Amino acid sequence: MLDIVVYLLDEQFKDEISEAFQEKNYVVHFTDKPKEVVQLCKQEFVDLILVWLATIENVEDLLTVLNSKKLSHLPVVAVLTSPDQTSAMLQLPVAGVISIPSPKEEFFSIIEQTVGEVKGVSKLLQGRFWKGKLEEFALLDLIQMVEMSARDAMMSISYLGHSGQVYFSYGKIIRASFRNLEGMEALKKLTCLTKADFQVNFTQVKPEYSLGLENSEIFNQLTKHLNLQQGYAEKLHDFRIDLKSFSKDFAEEANEIRKQILELCQNGESIYELLVVMNADNLEILQNVEELIKQGKLLEQTEFSELVREKSGKKGIASLWGSVSGFLRKESKEENRIQMYVPEQEEEEEAEKIEFSVSKNGLGRDEFEKFEKFLEDL
Repeated sequence: MLDIVVYLLDEQFKDEISEAFQEKNYVVHFTDKPKEVVQLCKQEFVDLILVWLATIENVEDLLTVLNSKKLSHLPVVAVLTSPDQTSAMLQLPVAGVISIPSPKEEFFSIIEQTVGEVKGVSKLLQGRFWKGKLEEFALLDLIQMVEMSARDAMMSISYLGHSGQVYFSYGKIIRASFRNLEGMEALKKLTCLTKADFQVNFTQVKPEYSLGLENSEIFNQLTKHLNLQQGYAEKLHDFRIDLKSFSKDFAEEANEIRKQILELCQNGESIYELLVVMNADNLEILQNVEELIKQGKLLEQTEFSELVREKSGKKGIASLWGSVSGFLRKESKEENRIQMYVPEQEEEEEAEKIEFSVSKNGLGRDEFEKFEKFLEDL
């Protein structure tokens, strides 16, 4: 049996919701005010909050209130009447989005799956430490999980010698570092890592630092940053494609970011690695990569190899043709005409005139054979 708070923004749905939820033996609490949502969550063992007929504005307001009251660990599901709003709603730290009308089975399946996932994560985070790979959990997922635990923690992230840390006090991010980057700059770098190892240690952390931002604000900024990066990923095909510099005039680049990109790509480097090793903002790096590709100063490794093969092929054909033309002595089309006459025959027939051509560089093959036959006939 689930205990659900319905933040209802249209009273006409109340009877329908009550009837449907009674069939599932759900305990339902209705309210139309964010403050009452908080009161209900503190009084009851709430499993889920449903925002019925949600808008971006009222969901943002509710999340802000929940966060301020240390209730951000509770999953919020937005119920929409327009599927067109789904993408925008998913940019917020909600646990799920449901579009209505939808089949009852599908509707309740989403609710139960969401609650099951949250309970599973809560149980998982009860241990002293947790480790794994960011291929399994993105950094934003981990932040939400630690936040739900409402505990002190230190998260360590490492990738090929590059390491970073995120510190939590009662589930709230108070500090982040990556190499010599701090705060949001470090978090933006860490969120792009998808192949790193991580470990979360639930240990006491002294609140000596503060980012000055609530987790919800941090999450929203990181989500927007990732979405902008995704736009570049679609234009640049894949961040794992290797790029190679097609320009050696690095000194002429006034832009330091472009100069560094070209230097790093001398022997081939993926966009993903550029984002990891460079301290510049990821969006600036991607913007400059795109411009360098347009200018022809950066090529995909496969395109570069094809270009080299093409040039080598042309050079080889030219060399081969030069050898053949040297053998046949036909490097020049300009010819001199030479006439030779056979000595007079006894019958005093008119002398047979034999004609062949000689290039400036010597006889051609046909002319050489003709001349050789002429000598044999003498």
